[in-house]
Amino acid sequence: MVGGGPVGLTTAMLLARRGHDVHVFEGRDDPRIVPALGGRSISLTLATRGWHAIRRIGAEERVQQITIPLWGRMIHGELGELRFQPYGANGEALASVSRSALTQSLLDHAETYENVHLHFGWRCVGVRTEDGTLSFHADGRAARVRANVILAADGASSGVRRSLLGRPGFSLTRWYCRHFYRELSTPPGIIEHAELDKNALHIWPRGECMLVAFANPLQGLTCTLFLPFEGDVSFRSLASPDDVREFFTSSFSDIAHWMPQLASDFFSEAPSSLVSLRCAPWVFDGRVALIGDAAHAMYPFLGQGLNAGLEDATTLADFVTAYGDDWASALAHYESARRENCDAVIDIAAEHYDEIARSARESDFILRKRLESRLTELFPDELASPYHVVSFTNRPYTEARHTADLQTLIIDRMLAHDDLAARIGSEELDHELRRLAFSYLRGSVPP
Repeated sequence: MVGGGPVGLTTAMLLARRGHDVHVFEGRDDPRIVPALGGRSISLTLATRGWHAIRRIGAEERVQQITIPLWGRMIHGELGELRFQPYGANGEALASVSRSALTQSLLDHAETYENVHLHFGWRCVGVRTEDGTLSFHADGRAARVRANVILAADGASSGVRRSLLGRPGFSLTRWYCRHFYRELSTPPGIIEHAELDKNALHIWPRGECMLVAFANPLQGLTCTLFLPFEGDVSFRSLASPDDVREFFTSSFSDIAHWMPQLASDFFSEAPSSLVSLRCAPWVFDGRVALIGDAAHAMYPFLGQGLNAGLEDATTLADFVTAYGDDWASALAHYESARRENCDAVIDIAAEHYDEIARSARESDFILRKRLESRLTELFPDELASPYHVVSFTNRPYTEARHTADLQTLIIDRMLAHDDLAARIGSEELDHELRRLAFSYLRGSVPP
């Protein structure tokens, strides 16, 4: 296993539970001893798919201790008004967790497995798929390791994947978001002092920029600012501490004065880019496979990058169980089962920025969400909201894509009705929703 992050560690433990001897090679130092510097540090959310994998390695209780449940979004308007949008009508919740805390917790858990072996400071620089040889830089020297099977969970900048570039038939496509991000923090105690709900995902949607904040276990907020790199309002335009303070005061007035170290934190390091990528194939010579962000990185706006990677892990483990020692068949079926689904969630994640940064402020969007919720109540299996399917079920991501298309057709037709907002939930409107839904579900266009 190349990569000792949450996906790599979870995959290693799932395979170890099936009796396999797994060596995990991580390029960085042990984060429990030497805190990681730089890299992606956006707070993560665990959803149903992720919890399914965590339970299967026996780490649910351990991980729950470092998470905070989020019952919905708290939208902060430009005039300071608040609007709570619950994730579901049945108590659905995401779990906020720090990337570093999750990694450290899973490392502790991995050490309880006798057949999981951890190696830190081993940076992968190449792979030969024909004989399973990995090349590393370790402790200032070159090293080689032979393995029967190689799984690469070494992230969006995967060294294994990089070594495959130029291989006949291998394709890689990257998209860089025009928005960059910068993670900021608040002092402990802000949750109580500012009277903020710690069990909500706080969002300040401002169109071309957005601030997102999660509560952390220290009772502060971990904030992520998304902003174009260049332009009138951008990271480049915020060139001085005064620029930053003025921007936050005008854009995020209800949180700005709770961030006394804002300017120094803002300039402590450069903003980071956001990348989305697809590649194909994921499997080479029946012995090397890409998994998680190494195979399918996505923008963080949907909160599914970690969850999709953990679902890769459980899917792969299930095929390994089904095919025993026939790793070539197990890996081929893993790719077949996952690639189309991950392509779908990459698209959904890219579209989700507009929903939370722009549309969440608009009355038409709020009306559409109410109709979406009503369709979910009337057709919980066939027309559950795409966000519900993605975040709170294990149903295929392709199903969420299909459901989104159907809901758009139905809701677009409904928006032609007069006085729609007041009639949502009425018997008359439910009848019309059912009529349209049954027609589209049968594949016909209603009159």
